[in-house]
Amino acid sequence: MTHAKPKVFISHSSQDKNFVESLAKDFRGLGINVWYDKWEIAVGDSIVDKIFEGLEASDTLVIVLSQVSVSSRWVKEELSTAVMRRISENNIRILPALIESCDIPTPLKHIRYADFRGNREDGLFDLLEAIMPGHLMWQSLAPLYEQLCILCDKLAEGDLDTGAVEITFKINFFLESALNLRVEIESRRARESLKALTFLEQLNLLANKGVDVHSQTWNMFRNYSALEAHAGESKVPLRILAESFQRRYPTKDLGESLKRGMERLKEVMHNICFDQDSLNRSGKNN
Repeated sequence: MTHAKPKVFISHSSQDKNFVESLAKDFRGLGINVWYDKWEIAVGDSIVDKIFEGLEASDTLVIVLSQVSVSSRWVKEELSTAVMRRISENNIRILPALIESCDIPTPLKHIRYADFRGNREDGLFDLLEAIMPGHLMWQSLAPLYEQLCILCDKLAEGDLDTGAVEITFKINFFLESALNLRVEIESRRARESLKALTFLEQLNLLANKGVDVHSQTWNMFRNYSALEAHAGESKVPLRILAESFQRRYPTKDLGESLKRGMERLKEVMHNICFDQDSLNRSGKNN
């Protein structure tokens, strides 16, 4: 059984923007659907309508508590709406995030908060575990693997003389999203401090945990994706990617080299998305 990813609405004061934007990026990096006003409200939109649409579509309210936010009219309105919805429908969670000492609103006094006042990483750990527990993170990886396999097969059958910007973008997105999730899982297992890691640092962290996903093929694919991104409206033919794969997988047929490269990407994704120790234990039990 799979579970839908949580949809998180962040309620905050505009004076806490620096903290909130960083938090929203942490959520997005883990594939969590996050409603953050700066990203959702465009010029000309009704602020009131957009905010309440966002609240209605969310199943989790993260309310950022500071001396300024607890007196904010908007924060009070958003909290009141969420409390009433929880009472009447019981379909929204309220998760306080305390970033500085303040008078906690009465409806929240009985709810445990994530404490960001000391070590930010400890607060983030507790908040993320409440939003997306470890077992849900594992469950969210399998669909990413399945979608990537479909896209890799589609790309492998593509015309070498045309581009495939949309497909390569999605493949890269799924690989990087899965990598972020697996790094988060491994960080929680070891209760290590969460921090922003470069791509190479992420690979090294997983390698140190026994999950080696270093891959020349992935590097070649990332380089091709970067070419596409810089080409703008100009198309970068798949032939370029196939030729780079051919150096890794020598064949007389460029199409066959492309297929082998795509199969290797699927292997890399499999290593990221599935816990080998659990798979080994499952195999012994069968």
